[in-house]
Amino acid sequence: MTARIARTSCLLAVVASMLFASPATANAATTLPGIDVSKWQGTIDWSKVAGAGIRFAIARATKGRTYLDPTFQANVDGARANGIVVGAYHRATPSGGATADIADARAEANHYLDVATPGVGDLIPALDIEETGGLAPADLVVWVKAWVTRVTNVLGVKPMLYASPHFWTVNMGDSTWFADNGYRLWLAHWSVRSPTVPANDWQGRGWTFWQWMHKPGLPGVTTDVDRDRFAGTNPVTARIAQLTAQPGAGGSVTDITGRLACGDGATCASLFDPSAIVTLTAKPDPGAVFLSWGGACAGSSPTCSVTTLGRKTVIATFGYPLTTTVTGPGGGSVSTAPAGITCAGSCSHAFPAGSSVSLTATPDAASEFGAWSGDCTGLDPSVCTVTLDQPRSVTASFTDLGPPSADITTPTSLAGPVRIAFSEPVRHLGADNVVLRTAGGAAVAGSLSCRNEDGATVSCSKDLVLSAQLRPRSPLLAGQSYLVVANPNGVTPAIVDRASNPLPRTAASFRAATVVPEEGPGSSFAWGTRPDARARGGSYLWERRVGASIAFAFSGPSVTLWTVAGPTFGRAKVAIDGRYRTTIDPGSRPPSRHRDGGRCDRR
Repeated sequence: MTARIARTSCLLAVVASMLFASPATANAATTLPGIDVSKWQGTIDWSKVAGAGIRFAIARATKGRTYLDPTFQANVDGARANGIVVGAYHRATPSGGATADIADARAEANHYLDVATPGVGDLIPALDIEETGGLAPADLVVWVKAWVTRVTNVLGVKPMLYASPHFWTVNMGDSTWFADNGYRLWLAHWSVRSPTVPANDWQGRGWTFWQWMHKPGLPGVTTDVDRDRFAGTNPVTARIAQLTAQPGAGGSVTDITGRLACGDGATCASLFDPSAIVTLTAKPDPGAVFLSWGGACAGSSPTCSVTTLGRKTVIATFGYPLTTTVTGPGGGSVSTAPAGITCAGSCSHAFPAGSSVSLTATPDAASEFGAWSGDCTGLDPSVCTVTLDQPRSVTASFTDLGPPSADITTPTSLAGPVRIAFSEPVRHLGADNVVLRTAGGAAVAGSLSCRNEDGATVSCSKDLVLSAQLRPRSPLLAGQSYLVVANPNGVTPAIVDRASNPLPRTAASFRAATVVPEEGPGSSFAWGTRPDARARGGSYLWERRVGASIAFAFSGPSVTLWTVAGPTFGRAKVAIDGRYRTTIDPGSRPPSRHRDGGRCDRR
């Protein structure tokens, strides 16, 4: 773009246009002011330009295949030094005659990239297309496509296109291809309140930059100068973005486009469109595992998507698994610092690649530490350190200190179980080595159940057992003497611990309960006989239970019932041949022998 007024300026901007839609009119509250410059503005005092409120400047870098604007570098350096965001444009000079010269378009693109060297934080590249070179609209579109495609492929950023509404509509055939493919528009339309936006309002996205005037009067510039507006208040959405990947040791990071690819601690970076969504994949090396993302990514999934605005960095942390195993006849656990493993069996945890992990072996109360093996050696339970530069495996062995013991708890009711708690896990429990007998030696049948250290039900004969209970199949006899024996002498297999130390014979004797609840297991009831001279026959029957019943057989048409009356006696219902006849209630009468209920007829 030059300072000559008799020209039609057209420049096209191509970028990811996801976040940009221009207002119908541009006002100071919703836009940012800027300028575009070339050699026609001569020497510029950029400090005064910045003081005038200019926020961005787009400088001409190149034209055609070989031309370099002599003021380009000075303009870029001066603007940057005064806090003004800069961009660079290329003035296209299409050629090819009757058909588009694709090689010519690529050569011009390469010349622009060599000179302008757009970088992170700069405004997206721009192509000023205001000459046809004799090409028809369809061929000119082909030429412009070739230029922007070359820049996109090399730089990783889509350029914007500069043009006037008239030039785009007439000479570019009002093409919508660029808008449809995410290239943005730098529109040149002077001295209007609201610009005319070609290509269906740039397919509804509007303009990103608007060159709205060419006039003098800007502090720091002695000539006429193009005035521009950015459709927004934060130019970061039109500045080249950079995404940096920092994979830790043990893996690599790539993006779906292939622009980022690095691993094993190396850092890589690439430029991207502002607002582009980049999908990254973390791939661990053989034997390694992916642990987590950091920086602009988060989470433990190996894939991550980042929206590129400004400078962003993603960090991928990989690790290697550390496996610990506890063996030997004794028992104990292994723990790590940093935390990750606390284990009494076989466990694995992945630590960051290259990290140093210390392990400590802790025996249980019945054991002592034996030795380390695998990636650690030695006899000291607190001296084991491994570096996780590959998968590591460590084994801790423990020695058993002595035989187990058992604590027997006898039943508190006639149907209660015998409970046995062992001092350490044991095995081989069964009906022959956990027995309940009467004082006379007769075996009492029962069912045996077992639990392990975690309280889970396990096999008594096959698994390690920490507690057991033996429940009689039938209620014990009240007041009867019994004997419980764990590991009787001479029984095979014997109850043993992990080191095959046998449980010493352990026994407990007890007397079954003599006071039991009514209707409880082991209790039985019958009508009692109480001598009493007042009763016919010298005695009477009694029963204390509510609902107790008794039946008598008799012959004849009627029966006479005799009871003892008094306040401690309850009521009784009388039925003959299953049919209710009367209720006897002697509870309110003084004790005496009397006839209560009268004569009951059988009818």
